[in-house]
Amino acid sequence: MVKMILKIYQQILRMYVYTFRIKETKILHESGSSKKVGSILKRDGFNNVLIITDNTIKKLGLLSNMIESIKKEKIKYTIYSEVVPNPLIKNVEDAKQIYLDKKCEAIIAFGGGSVIDCAKIVGVVALTGKKVQRYDHMIPLIPKMTRLYTVPTTAGTGSEVTISAVISDEKNHKKMSITDKMLAPDYAILDPELMVGLPKEITAATGIDALTHAVEAYVGNWKFKVTDAYAVKAVKKILDNLENAYKDGKDINARSEMAIGATYGGYAFRTAGVGYVHAIAHRLSELYRVPHGLANAIVLPHVLRYSFDKIYIKLADLCEKIGIAEKVKSKKEVAMSFIERIEKLNENLAIPKFVEQIKDKHIDMIAKRAINEANSTYPVPYIMNRKEMERFIRTIMK
Repeated sequence: MVKMILKIYQQILRMYVYTFRIKETKILHESGSSKKVGSILKRDGFNNVLIITDNTIKKLGLLSNMIESIKKEKIKYTIYSEVVPNPLIKNVEDAKQIYLDKKCEAIIAFGGGSVIDCAKIVGVVALTGKKVQRYDHMIPLIPKMTRLYTVPTTAGTGSEVTISAVISDEKNHKKMSITDKMLAPDYAILDPELMVGLPKEITAATGIDALTHAVEAYVGNWKFKVTDAYAVKAVKKILDNLENAYKDGKDINARSEMAIGATYGGYAFRTAGVGYVHAIAHRLSELYRVPHGLANAIVLPHVLRYSFDKIYIKLADLCEKIGIAEKVKSKKEVAMSFIERIEKLNENLAIPKFVEQIKDKHIDMIAKRAINEANSTYPVPYIMNRKEMERFIRTIMK
């Protein structure tokens, strides 16, 4: 009975999502595109901006080309570089205060998914004056957000085009997943030159993170033609280019293809949603500080195997559309070969098979929070109850 109610509830949510009219995020995708940020800001009429990033990016000097382009246009700028992986409420509040004190007019998010997620919510609370927690609801009803320009430095989260942001409540050890159409950035500047120096482990984890977005969007129950099309393009580009980017970080073509592949993955799940992989990964991040992309990468093949009977037809269809389905095989065989391909890819990328950090005492909490998040907000193809989730969590433990 409970599962039937949840299925009905998910369909109501699907109808709500279908009514979304999300602004189009403009995309500039070319090598060296970060050098054009200044001229874009000037064209749009902004003279004072807040740049949100992290200390690693700042120390590596990755901001230099963009900063020069901003200086050239005589635009004022202030840098906030304290964003941490799995950004905290404190990061949002501190950056918001700088935005207000410096009388900034727009925000540039320069970094990975954590930086972009932080910038999105800064853009909301700076204008509304509300606390971050106010938007930790299924339907947050965000009224407005600042102009937001995103310059991703990893090919993974797709946050440069999505309508979601994840912020950690450090006091309650909880991740707040906030989704609203107002969170769509205005501009995404995809510059593969910024990604050539990424460490192998980050290239691997963020790449499988992007793959997870596309696959979960495709097999979920909120299927739309446009999101399916983006998911197909994303999966193909990632499978064709991730290992090359991992083996040779200076392969600019592979980096470029991964950048647009991750963005396509973001477009796929921004309305089609995700599933249990993300719901579980969020718990691993909030409890054990496992990076989000790595958590998704480990959990993805396990969830696909667990849900196999409910998703194999969709997986087989996905394989056919990206041109890797062998005609002599049945749909189940094609779908299983896809899962095995992901497992082999993870192995080649040195992604662990299991999560070593999980403790027995946390299984109940992980299960409860995961099903609360997934069953109430994600179009999961198979609805687990708490006991099923607890059993599943044990299968991903080492």
